[in-house]
Amino acid sequence: VMLTIFGMYNSVSSDDEDFDDPEKMLKMGVEATYTMLPWFAASARYDLVQPDLDDNTLSFSSLAPRVIFRTAFVTHEQVILQYSRYFYGDNVRTAYPHVGLPPDRDLLQLAAIIWW
Repeated sequence: VMLTIFGMYNSVSSDDEDFDDPEKMLKMGVEATYTMLPWFAASARYDLVQPDLDDNTLSFSSLAPRVIFRTAFVTHEQVILQYSRYFYGDNVRTAYPHVGLPPDRDLLQLAAIIWW
Protein backbone atom coordinates (compact mmCIF):
# COMPACT_ATOMS: atom_id res chain seq x y z
CA VAL A 1 0.00 0.00 0.00
CA MET A 2 1.28 3.45 -0.89
CA LEU A 3 -0.30 6.64 0.48
CA THR A 4 0.46 10.02 -1.06
CA ILE A 5 -0.57 13.38 0.36
CA PHE A 6 -0.08 16.49 -1.77
CA GLY A 7 -0.82 20.18 -1.73
CA MET A 8 -0.02 23.46 -3.42
CA TYR A 9 -0.69 27.03 -2.29
CA ASN A 10 -0.31 29.98 -4.68
CA SER A 11 -0.58 33.72 -4.24
CA VAL A 12 -0.64 35.81 -7.41
CA SER A 13 -0.40 39.60 -7.49
CA SER A 14 0.18 42.25 -10.12
CA ASP A 15 1.75 45.70 -10.39
CA ASP A 16 -1.33 46.75 -12.39
CA GLU A 17 -3.52 48.72 -9.96
CA ASP A 18 -6.67 47.16 -11.49
CA PHE A 19 -5.41 43.72 -10.40
CA ASP A 20 -3.29 44.48 -7.33
CA ASP A 21 -5.41 42.47 -4.85
CA PRO A 22 -3.53 39.15 -4.47
CA GLU A 23 -5.38 36.00 -5.53
CA LYS A 24 -4.85 33.11 -3.12
CA MET A 25 -5.36 29.56 -4.42
CA LEU A 26 -5.09 26.09 -2.89
CA LYS A 27 -5.05 22.53 -4.21
CA MET A 28 -4.65 19.51 -1.96
CA GLY A 29 -5.51 15.86 -1.88
CA VAL A 30 -4.67 12.30 -1.03
CA GLU A 31 -4.13 9.14 -3.06
CA ALA A 32 -3.94 5.52 -1.91
CA THR A 33 -2.69 2.69 -4.12
CA TYR A 34 -2.83 -1.01 -3.29
CA THR A 35 -0.73 -3.36 -5.45
CA MET A 36 -2.43 -6.75 -5.31
CA LEU A 37 -0.28 -8.45 -7.94
CA PRO A 38 2.89 -7.38 -9.75
CA TRP A 39 0.75 -6.60 -12.80
CA PHE A 40 -2.39 -5.22 -11.11
CA ALA A 41 -3.16 -2.39 -8.66
CA ALA A 42 -6.19 -0.43 -7.49
CA SER A 43 -6.10 3.20 -6.48
CA ALA A 44 -8.34 6.01 -5.28
CA ARG A 45 -7.64 9.74 -5.25
CA TYR A 46 -9.39 12.74 -3.70
CA ASP A 47 -8.66 16.33 -4.84
CA LEU A 48 -9.89 19.64 -3.44
CA VAL A 49 -9.29 22.72 -5.62
CA GLN A 50 -9.94 26.24 -4.34
CA PRO A 51 -9.10 28.73 -7.13
CA ASP A 52 -10.06 31.67 -4.89
CA LEU A 53 -9.74 31.27 -1.12
CA ASP A 54 -11.96 34.34 -0.66
CA ASP A 55 -14.87 32.70 -2.55
CA ASN A 56 -15.49 29.03 -1.81
CA THR A 57 -18.42 28.93 -4.29
CA LEU A 58 -15.72 28.61 -6.99
CA SER A 59 -14.22 25.52 -5.34
CA PHE A 60 -14.60 21.95 -6.55
CA SER A 61 -13.45 18.49 -5.57
CA SER A 62 -13.17 15.12 -7.24
CA LEU A 63 -13.10 11.48 -6.24
CA ALA A 64 -11.36 9.12 -8.65
CA PRO A 65 -11.05 5.33 -8.27
CA ARG A 66 -8.86 3.56 -10.83
CA VAL A 67 -7.43 0.20 -11.80
CA ILE A 68 -3.86 -0.08 -13.07
CA PHE A 69 -2.50 -2.87 -15.26
CA ARG A 70 1.33 -3.06 -15.41
CA THR A 71 4.04 -4.85 -17.34
CA ALA A 72 7.80 -5.01 -16.95
CA PHE A 73 9.05 -6.20 -20.32
CA VAL A 74 11.90 -4.18 -21.88
CA THR A 75 10.20 -1.02 -20.68
CA HIS A 76 7.55 -0.32 -18.06
CA GLU A 77 3.99 0.06 -19.28
CA GLN A 78 0.77 0.91 -17.54
CA VAL A 79 -2.79 0.89 -18.77
CA ILE A 80 -5.08 2.83 -16.43
CA LEU A 81 -8.87 2.86 -16.35
CA GLN A 82 -10.22 5.65 -14.15
CA TYR A 83 -13.62 7.08 -13.28
CA SER A 84 -13.81 10.60 -11.81
CA ARG A 85 -16.78 12.19 -10.10
CA TYR A 86 -16.68 15.99 -9.66
CA PHE A 87 -18.46 18.01 -6.98
CA TYR A 88 -18.82 21.72 -7.85
CA GLY A 89 -19.39 24.88 -5.86
CA ASP A 90 -22.40 27.02 -6.78
CA ASN A 91 -20.44 29.40 -9.05
CA VAL A 92 -18.15 26.98 -10.93
CA ARG A 93 -18.38 27.71 -14.66
CA THR A 94 -16.71 26.31 -17.75
CA ALA A 95 -14.01 28.30 -19.51
CA TYR A 96 -13.65 29.42 -23.12
CA PRO A 97 -14.63 27.99 -25.61
CA HIS A 98 -17.29 26.13 -23.61
CA VAL A 99 -18.77 29.16 -21.84
CA GLY A 100 -22.42 28.59 -20.99
CA LEU A 101 -22.22 24.79 -20.95
CA PRO A 102 -22.57 23.07 -17.58
CA PRO A 103 -19.37 21.42 -16.34
CA ASP A 104 -19.23 17.64 -16.61
CA ARG A 105 -19.68 15.74 -13.35
CA ASP A 106 -18.56 12.33 -14.60
CA LEU A 107 -15.42 11.39 -16.51
CA LEU A 108 -14.18 8.00 -17.71
CA GLN A 109 -10.53 7.89 -18.76
CA LEU A 110 -8.42 5.21 -20.41
CA ALA A 111 -4.70 6.04 -20.44
CA ALA A 112 -1.56 4.20 -21.52
CA ILE A 113 1.86 5.16 -20.14
CA ILE A 114 5.34 3.90 -21.03
CA TRP A 115 8.74 4.72 -19.53
CA TRP A 116 12.22 3.20 -19.41
